[in-house]
Amino acid sequence: MNIKVILEEDEDGGYVVYAPSLNGCISQGDTKDEALINIKEAIELYIEPKFIDSYFYRGKVKFHFKDYKGALEDFNITIELDPNYVEAYDHRALVKSELGDYLGAKNDRDISQNLRYDEVPF
Repeated sequence: MNIKVILEEDEDGGYVVYAPSLNGCISQGDTKDEALINIKEAIELYIEPKFIDSYFYRGKVKFHFKDYKGALEDFNITIELDPNYVEAYDHRALVKSELGDYLGAKNDRDISQNLRYDEVPF
């Protein structure tokens, strides 16, 4: 899993590092290496399965209330955290259709179908 992090020098010394796609996931360290080790641990704690599901279900609620842009953001995060989350692709396809992104919706349906196909035991 690749999650973009931003490392900045802190004005008080040391380094601050955060993951923009993970709201509130931030850490620090006295050195760059320490800050990066700390953010890795913070990300691992942040993306425990229960948090991934929280984004997915919040996206479903936003979709229900026609907050399509908000739903899209939550499904994007769900997929970033777990690229094999089939249902997130299904729901993101619905959102993209509502937003008029029919090609994007088709692509998500294709990915979902391929992931399902990979799960079929032979």
